Amino acid sequence: MTIYHYLCYALIYSFLGWCTEVAYAAIKEKRFVNRGFLNGPICPIYGVGVVLAIILCQPFTETTLLLFFVSMTVVTLSELVAGFLMDKLFHHKWWDYSNTPFNIGGYVCLPFSLIWGVVCVFILKVFQPLVERFVNFVPRTLGMILVILFLLTLVVDTTVTTVATMNLNKQLESMQRIASELHQLSDKIGINIYSAMDSTNLAEIYEKVTDDQQERIKELAAKYKDLLKGNIIRDRLLRAFPKMESRRDHEMLETLKERVRKIKTNSKKK
Repeated sequence: MTIYHYLCYALIYSFLGWCTEVAYAAIKEKRFVNRGFLNGPICPIYGVGVVLAIILCQPFTETTLLLFFVSMTVVTLSELVAGFLMDKLFHHKWWDYSNTPFNIGGYVCLPFSLIWGVVCVFILKVFQPLVERFVNFVPRTLGMILVILFLLTLVVDTTVTTVATMNLNKQLESMQRIASELHQLSDKIGINIYSAMDSTNLAEIYEKVTDDQQERIKELAAKYKDLLKGNIIRDRLLRAFPKMESRRDHEMLETLKERVRKIKTNSKKK
């Protein structure tokens, strides 16, 4: 096999992985959710995981049981490394298996590893030969164009999503600073100002503070509400990863997630 073939396989399985995630979310939540870290219809972790399984497990395809354990190990390690790196790079835990038995850091767990082992056996022994024939059937020129478009889309999408994630971290940090200052003001006047940030009427609080404090509260409230405003990519990420946890600003992230849940609830009522 050539690099071209492996890139084609990565494209196909990245798309099929996205379809699997969307189908799973649709069954679970009874609605469409664009799952995955990226915005487009691809989940590269699936493409990378399956291609690694194809490369590393090929010598074991004659023995089903051995193929099962080797492929399960390869895919589990891929998910573990991906989860760990995304956690360290973005300071968020994107998925969490902590409540599932036999998990490693919440990144992977035995039940899903067993499922992926079965899936990989099916892919390598049944489905992959069909994919190989399909890739060989597609004219090489057309295939190269699709692969190039896939790589370009991957680079652009990854860049856009990474920037959005970095902005999310900045928003959480800003919300945390505002919350800290409001808590300090609350201690001085004996009223929890932060809990009233979503309120449209702060008149009762303003009556009990000095003019300077009132101006500062108004300024912080305006900044806070501005930070809560909708953002398409940010809100999609929060919907796609409902179990996401922030390593540094847990409370603020939960506030944003609750806002997204309210928007979803209100849209259902309309």
